[in-house]
Order: sequence, then C-alpha cells, then structure tokens
Amino acid sequence: MFFCIVILPLALASVAGHATGPGPHSVSAIPGEPDEIVALILDRLKHKDPAKRAEAARDLSSVGGERAINALICTLRSDDDIGVRTAAIRSLGGLKEASKKAIPLLVEVLRDESTLSPFRSFQSKDLNAEAAQALSEIGPESAVPLMQVARDKKCKSVIRLQAVDAIWFLEEPKPEAIEPGLIALTTDQDEDLRMRVIEILPAALPKSHAVKRALLASLADESHYIQVLGAAALFQHDPENVISVPVLIHLLKDQDDHVRWRALTELGSLGAKAKSAVKDILPHLRSNDEWLRMAAVRALGRIGPDAQEAVPQLRVMLKDTSGNVRSFAQESLDKITKKPK
Repeated sequence: MFFCIVILPLALASVAGHATGPGPHSVSAIPGEPDEIVALILDRLKHKDPAKRAEAARDLSSVGGERAINALICTLRSDDDIGVRTAAIRSLGGLKEASKKAIPLLVEVLRDESTLSPFRSFQSKDLNAEAAQALSEIGPESAVPLMQVARDKKCKSVIRLQAVDAIWFLEEPKPEAIEPGLIALTTDQDEDLRMRVIEILPAALPKSHAVKRALLASLADESHYIQVLGAAALFQHDPENVISVPVLIHLLKDQDDHVRWRALTELGSLGAKAKSAVKDILPHLRSNDEWLRMAAVRALGRIGPDAQEAVPQLRVMLKDTSGNVRSFAQESLDKITKKPK
C-alpha cells in the first residue's frame, strides 16, 4: 500500500518557490530513496494548477526510479484531474517494465466504466485506453491480467476490446499466457470481439496449431463478415492452404455489400494466389456501388498478370463516372499488362 502523505521540508519548499502548507493533492514523502530532483518534482505534483501537476507527472518519466514510480501511482490514484491522471498513466507506461508494480492499479483504471468517453479517437483517448496502452508498454507481465479483462463478460465490449488490443501490442508475451484466452474469444458472443481476435491471431501466435483450428472454425461463424476475416486470417497463418480462396469467392455472392466489399479486398490482398477468383470478381465491375467497383478494380490489379481476362472490361472502366474508379482502373491495367524485365 502506498501512503500519500505530505511531508515537505521548509528548505525545499523555499527552493521550489511554493508555500509550505499542504496542497490540494498529497503525493510527497513517497517510499524510496530521497533525491533532490525527485523531491522538487514531487512538490510540483501538489501545485494548485493541474497543468503544473501534469507537467510534473511527465517529468517523472524522465527521472525514473522507485520513488518516481510510487509518486505516479499515488497521483493516478488520488488526483481528480483527468489530464494529470493521463500524464501519470503515460509516464508509467513510458517507464516500461520498471512500472510493473502499477499493473493492478492500471487494470483497475481499465475496468472503470465511469471514465469511458463517447468521443474516443486516435487523438483523444479515454483513461481506459490510456491504461490499456500503458499495460502493453510495461510488457509481458501484463498479459495475464489483460486476458482476464478481455474474457470478463461483465465488462463492456469496448473495454474488452481495449484489453485485446493491448495484448496484441505486448512485446514477446509468453504463448501460454495468451493462447488459451485468445482461442476462447474466437467463439465469444460479442461479434466485435470475435472479429478483432480473428484479425490479430495469425501475427500474435504464428506457430500455433490451435490458431489454425480456430480459424477453420471461424469459416462457419454465423457472421458472414467474420467468415471473410477468418478466410483472410487463415491465409495469413498458412499461405499454402486451399480453403481461403474458395470461401472468399463464395462470399462474393453475399447479400451484404459490406461483406462483398471485404471479400473483394481480401482476395486482392492474396495477390496471384487469388487468380482463380478473376471470373467471379468481374461482375462486380458493373455494380451500382462505387466502392464495390473500386474494390473489384483494385483486386484485379493486385492479382496482376494472371488477371489478363479482365483487361477488356478494365479498359471500359476508364470511362467510369467515378474519377476514383477510372484512376484505379488505369493503375490495375498497368499492373496486369506490364512486361517482364
């Protein structure tokens, strides 16, 4: 347990230029070896201005050491300003494995539904996402607690997804710490969670036989979109498999435009290995949907010279009403008709 008690020497307060009375947040006298630089930063952690406190939390990541980490833990637990808490979380993550004692608190923050923001973005993340990222930066020791969050059906979907993403970004986690949980999540009731896990499995566990079995099972998922993702992931995991292309070709006939678009996109990503799909891609060049036409055109180009039979129709696409389609049609024609050097 960390005791956040204010005990600041008068001389130090004088050097720092602050009053000696207790500030609104108590974070000094943290357990650890005394250090003048750290002490000065700790003094700023109880400044009335949140911006000053956040700056101090950021500075602690450069100093490091037990006392700094303990101070950051206390700040994260006791400060009521989201900017200061965010700075503390980022500093803990930046200190990597040295911050492993902060894992339980960061997991607690990750689980806290009260801090979820409805306006999440890459530029502005909520505390939950910040905590998940810090846990991934701390390293493999975060794997088990993150997996516990990911598998906890009492947690909101977005929190479970944040935990899965953090697991994905872990550096060299032990397979035994993540494999059983990730495989189990491929059959979770949460469709978004299944999608995300299937997407990351091939890279997260490239040598796992259990992954191949899970991906084969995903081809029978009730969600046709997940079937597309499963076929693409199976190819990534085992490029020599003979199942991915036929499954994706079959899904080109799906009633859902989004499913057809993703199937076209994934067929293109297979390159020349998807050459047997050319005749099934061609009808999509006549789609009323611009995005489907673009996806079809690009897929044919990525298949390359093996898509020769598409050349006449691609030349017609050079007069398409969409400038994007016309541009991609020319690009694909160049790829298909290029002469070997």
